[in-house]
Formats: sequence, structure tokens, C-alpha cells
Amino acid sequence: MIAVDWSGARTGAERKLWLAEVSGGGVQRLEDGRSRAAITEELVRVAVEAHRAGERVVIGLDFSFGFPAWYVRSRGWTCAHEVWREFTDPVVDAMLAAPAFPFWGRGALRTRPAALREDSDTPPLRETERRLAGRARPFSVFQLVGAGAVGTASLRGMATLHALSRAGARVWPFDDDAGGAGAVVAEVWPRLAAPQVNKSSAEERVAHVRSLLEVVQGLAACEPAVRRSDDAFDALMAAVALWRARDALARLPDDSSTAERLEGRIWQAEAR
Repeated sequence: MIAVDWSGARTGAERKLWLAEVSGGGVQRLEDGRSRAAITEELVRVAVEAHRAGERVVIGLDFSFGFPAWYVRSRGWTCAHEVWREFTDPVVDAMLAAPAFPFWGRGALRTRPAALREDSDTPPLRETERRLAGRARPFSVFQLVGAGAVGTASLRGMATLHALSRAGARVWPFDDDAGGAGAVVAEVWPRLAAPQVNKSSAEERVAHVRSLLEVVQGLAACEPAVRRSDDAFDALMAAVALWRARDALARLPDDSSTAERLEGRIWQAEAR
């Protein structure tokens, strides 16, 4: 199981992008230092190797895989694969330099547009985020700045989804998962793996990791990274959550709604 804590930073992403791998009951790696392009190359390599070896790997990525259905339809897209193909680096750079409705937080659109209301025809959240609203505070993919905002990271992650799809990976829930060998990519939200932890506290992060020492081998060696970086903690907790749910992940569920198959769905360890 592999999880990546993503970053939309234009520069210095190497310090914020963390990759964690948990397999065989232990942590195989927890590392940073790669650019988005290098992370994408590594994930594509993992996906290709899994297919060749007849093995199954689940890759969890921490950003929104899609947009609210109304926005997708307004752009004339019929599936997520068409969406991902559009968001090349030059396109994303141009969007971030001069955001237009419904994106906000930069340039002339500093505050959320009044039209982005849950009771309107242009709601800011996807169905999967509305489902989680009682457990955590979801942010709209249209929000480009602010603590917890996922917009920029998501826009910069679309090209990675496109690359993984082209390499043969199944991206859930847009692609059906019949189980078996190969790579399956799922949207994860690390906050759901450790909701009680104050991530701004290094001591709380380390204490939580120590509480899992009997569950996953190799966690003690991760303490320095977790103490230094909450991004490392997020990647590690997401990978541990995937590993602990490995039996259920032998085949991802096919019960997604019509909206979720267009917008995306955040994977959760427990059944809905």
C-alpha cells in the first residue's frame, strides 16, 4: 500500500511531497525529496511493475480527483478521464494566475463567490464531501488558498491521474475494480485516519505513531520524520490505514452513486 501526501506548491514541493509505503506488515519507506514529476514517474513505475508481477497495489493520493458534477457538465466533459487530460501544467499555471468563477482565493476573486452555496445549482462541494461534513471539515476544490484548501494541489494532481490511467492503473470509482493484480488509485483524506490528533503538535503526532507500534513494524524509525513534518505524518497515517484495511481493499466497492462516478469519492476504511 502506498500513500502520497500531495502538494500544489509551485516551488519547493519536494519538501512537502511525502511518499509512504506499508506492506508485509511493516513500513517499507517514508520519504520526501521528489518533485511532482518525479513522484508521478515513481507511481507509474510501481503501477507497471505491479501489473508485470501479477501483484496488487493500492495507491492513495491526497487531493480531490474531480469537481462537482455541475461544473464537469458545464465544461462539456462526460467523464473524469476527459477532465484529467485537460489539466496540463501550462493550463493550471494560467488558471492560477488569473482564476475565473468558480475558482477563488487569488487575483480578483479573493472571496468565495456568492453563487457557490449548497442550496444553489452551483454547490461548492462534491457529494462525497457532503457525506463527510459531519466528521470533518471538507474544503471545496474551487478554493485555491487558505489553511486546509485543496484546490491548487488538486489542479496540479490531475496530470498524475492521467499518467497513471494511461499506464494501466484503475482510478476508483471512475474505473470499476474487479480485484486482482495491477494498481488501483484511490482518493484518501489522511485526516480521517487520525481525526483525534492535533497535527500542529509534533508531540501528538509522535505519540500517535507510538500507539501503533504493535500494529505495524518499522514505525519507530519514522519518528524523526513525523516529528519534523506533519506532511510525513499524513502520508504515513494514510498508508497505515490502507494496510490495515487490506482485506477490504482486495476489491474496492462498486456501490458509488452516479454523482460519485463523475465527481470522485473519498475512500474510507469503514463501510458507509
